[in-house]
Amino acid sequence: MKLGYGHPARLRFETTTTRVEFFEQLHPNLIKLIREQVPIYEFTPDRSDEANMTSTLYFKQHFNAYLKGERFPIPEEL
Repeated sequence: MKLGYGHPARLRFETTTTRVEFFEQLHPNLIKLIREQVPIYEFTPDRSDEANMTSTLYFKQHFNAYLKGERFPIPEEL
């Protein structure tokens, strides 16, 4: 983490997840964030031919962008 300490920092993150039946049942702040930054995630595709992508793999692929302070998600190159 980029905190400026002389030693590695540690981060503890805890969460609880629940399933919702409809997108509109999500927290209003999350709905706003999705619609503004990643609108593709509002609707679930019926099928996908894309390879599986985990958040850890995505972060590893874009680590240099993180170091530069770029805002996530990183725009896809076509």
